[in-house]
Amino acid sequence: LGDGYVGKFKAKAKGNKKEYVYERTRIRLKVADYPLALSFYNALMQLGLNPIIRLYKSKNSNWRDAFEVYAYSDMFYEWYTKLTLDDIRKIAESSKECMISFIRGLYETEGSYISDYLVRVLTNANKELVLLARDIIRKLGFETHVIEDNSNKRKNPKYKTLYHLNLRGGKKA
Repeated sequence: LGDGYVGKFKAKAKGNKKEYVYERTRIRLKVADYPLALSFYNALMQLGLNPIIRLYKSKNSNWRDAFEVYAYSDMFYEWYTKLTLDDIRKIAESSKECMISFIRGLYETEGSYISDYLVRVLTNANKELVLLARDIIRKLGFETHVIEDNSNKRKNPKYKTLYHLNLRGGKKA
């Protein structure tokens, strides 16, 4: 639900002097943070998905190199793409460990530590996802607030409204 995705893509293969195009399902995360990439890799290993992790060299000197982690699984794709937000809520709230893991995954891909006074847990255009994260953080005993941000829409009407989920109490919390 953060920087990764689960989807289909077109792949090419060669055989008998012909090139074949076929569709594959893939679970993928590309991030600059190696510990996060490794954590995702290990989670996919625990699911028995035989992931691959590799360094992705950026062609743009303004961007950092990234670590790409991916695995192929039709079964995971079928399961994941049928999940509703209510299904995700049930899984995330099934135990304290799951709640913490859910928030950790969102924070590590969509959050930021801005200052001692502001910890942004999540920025996302999906308001329902942000509200789900808010509810879980509150169940864990923390105070939060959500800010609706339309500043991008003023620059370009095609942009979506963003929602920022901030932790009240900053670094101390």
